[in-house]
Amino acid sequence: MYVELEKKENYAILTLNREKALNALNSEVLSEIREAIRELISDTKMRGVIVTGKGEKAFCAGADITEMKGLNFDQAEEFARKGHKTMNMIAGSDLISIAAINGYAFRWGIRVSISM
Repeated sequence: MYVELEKKENYAILTLNREKALNALNSEVLSEIREAIRELISDTKMRGVIVTGKGEKAFCAGADITEMKGLNFDQAEEFARKGHKTMNMIAGSDLISIAAINGYAFRWGIRVSISM
């Protein structure tokens, strides 16, 4: 698992856990983020979420270029749509969201923090 979700009383901490990849967002990470946000939205006690990245070097390096380099145009477009849907899901929820930026934040990493 690349996303850790720790629930507290009425908020949660969502941690991107791909430290060696500077917490870059690949398809699996995006799916896990959406799953975690769905879980929080459905929990009526949850009021907020803090998103952070594992390690001290990077909050989120953005989209995973390693995954993207092997994609054709249609696959790359779908990957981008998945990323935008994920960020919009966070931004469109009623959860109070906070980005605890603990290092580099590039591209989608910045989008994650703006969505907060």
